[in-house]
Amino acid sequence: MKNFIIAALSLSMFLPVTSLHAQTPVTSVEAETGVLTGVTIAPQAGSSSGPYVTGFDADGDKVTVTVSVPTAANYKLEIRYRSSFGAKVQDVYANNVFVANLNFPQSADFVNLNAGSVFLNAGNNTIAVQKNWGFMDVDKLSIYTIPANVYNITTALIDAQATASTQSLYNFMRWQFGKKIISGQTNDFYDSIKNVTGKSPLLRAWDMASYSPMYAYNWMNGGHAFGAVDNQDAEKAITWYNSTGKKGIVSFHWHWHSPSGSTPGKNTFYTAETTFDVSQAVISGTAQNTEVLRDIDAIAVPLKKLRDADMPVLWRPLHEAGGRWFWWGAKGSAPAKALWDIMYDRLTNFHGLHNLIWVWSSPEADWYPGNSKVDMIGYDSYPGNYNYTTQKNMFDNLYNITNGQKLIALTENGPIPDIQNSLSADAPWSYFMSWNDLVFKQNTLQHIREVYANPNLLTLENYATALPIVLSGFNATAEGAKTKIDWFTSSEQNNDRFEIERSFDGINYFKLATVKGKGNSAIGHQYITYDNNPSRGTNYYRLLQYNLEGSPTLYGVKTVSFNLAGRPTVKAYPNPSTRNLGILLSNYEGKKVSVSMADISGRIISRQVIRTNNDQGFYKLNTSRTMKGQYILHVTGEGLQQSIKVILQ
Repeated sequence: MKNFIIAALSLSMFLPVTSLHAQTPVTSVEAETGVLTGVTIAPQAGSSSGPYVTGFDADGDKVTVTVSVPTAANYKLEIRYRSSFGAKVQDVYANNVFVANLNFPQSADFVNLNAGSVFLNAGNNTIAVQKNWGFMDVDKLSIYTIPANVYNITTALIDAQATASTQSLYNFMRWQFGKKIISGQTNDFYDSIKNVTGKSPLLRAWDMASYSPMYAYNWMNGGHAFGAVDNQDAEKAITWYNSTGKKGIVSFHWHWHSPSGSTPGKNTFYTAETTFDVSQAVISGTAQNTEVLRDIDAIAVPLKKLRDADMPVLWRPLHEAGGRWFWWGAKGSAPAKALWDIMYDRLTNFHGLHNLIWVWSSPEADWYPGNSKVDMIGYDSYPGNYNYTTQKNMFDNLYNITNGQKLIALTENGPIPDIQNSLSADAPWSYFMSWNDLVFKQNTLQHIREVYANPNLLTLENYATALPIVLSGFNATAEGAKTKIDWFTSSEQNNDRFEIERSFDGINYFKLATVKGKGNSAIGHQYITYDNNPSRGTNYYRLLQYNLEGSPTLYGVKTVSFNLAGRPTVKAYPNPSTRNLGILLSNYEGKKVSVSMADISGRIISRQVIRTNNDQGFYKLNTSRTMKGQYILHVTGEGLQQSIKVILQ
């Protein structure tokens, strides 16, 4: 939803038309036994069901049934229906509270729709199916128990080189997820929220639209023309961020004005206002591809200002792609996902922007780029004026898309969902972000005040980090033939220790050092450790912090490269190996080396000591034919310490 258009989405258009598992329902109720309002009962008439309810043809027509459940909880709703005249959208209410607009795909006979979840009270509840588009038949409603969502939120950002401040923000949001909800508002009406509630949203969002090279509202010679306009939003965001003591969360979205094929004075990000073909833009070497790279390069300029201010950004481009009303979604999911890949590569690898948290904001499973390419997933929610639904159905849809591994947010909203109900209903949105003046058009002032008075809402005024540490810096640098690793904290709570892990491939990490933390401290501290035996080529280092309960938090990855001519090196050979696995030593003058073999879990399988007879050579290792799979060789000696992944076949 934008101030330019109001688009209604069907909240269950993404749910399958299949029966729920092989479960026994808690209860099933025939529709014809319910309270009929403007609808009638039809006999069996050769269908696969008995009598059913029909005649949903006038506004207000509905069937309301009573269902009884033993305990208050979220339940899955299944509706048996027939929609002979094409796909239809109808409204569902639980206890007279709107739940969702449900999409019922066309079906010539009665089938079951997984209608998502509803929150029901212990005892009797009412569920109503009400005419929206109408012209559909309803046979039966069934209720099933469902387990609570189990989350396994990814600890690391998709950018392995994310800055310490960016990783810290992500850690904070991950830590709060499920406990509290972060408040958010677009820039233009941010101060108005403070005036009404006395509280300031913790998140503030700006738009990159005017930075588009073909921005359609550059006023020239008395009329609109194409051309970027620097409205200083990057500088405004930096000023605000610093004014919050760097506690505020900054988000940028991008109404990307079409790179070509449109007319000045129009909202050219809309599919209807441009002839630009995104399917051509993702093909290397085309004119359209050159134009999108030009535009991404232009956007990199203000983003670099944010990077240079050490400001992490929730970056939300290509939003609502699956709706197809924006040109980046007009040609289907494949070009949209390819454009996402192009943008990530260009901004991250070409422009060196490592301060971005990548937020995908479209709720269709087949449009999702994948967990390896997205940091957070979101939904733009506009259920109608004064409808404070938790949007539990859509939350569960996003949970299923990501397998519970990503933070889930309301990346735009009109009505603000009830905070307490969202947490109770297992729809703990990471944050909401109210869109412009719709915050006042689609919410009552009383509701806004109640939302911001809720103790489980995070604002600037009640912000308090729950993380064990606030990390202000993390570095790895070459000092001669060693790597210096240092990091800085601003404060510490229940901080037990730090661990530095090293990798030679960026995938498999091994513990290099353990450094004791300060426990509880309100002042900053610097920590330093060294890798005295880095390997030739690229070395990867990552920092983990453990609280007193033993829970770890990851704080980014740093790389250091060495050209260590003449330094001792060791390689496994042959690798992979079916037999005769050994090590090749080079430039080694020690008398012996110790080799231990560990499985992937770290358990030591075998140890042996090898006596060397010169500065290089091949030395066979003791392995068994029954040892198959991946193992780690830890090779140590005088001036030598390396770990190597090997595969035994």
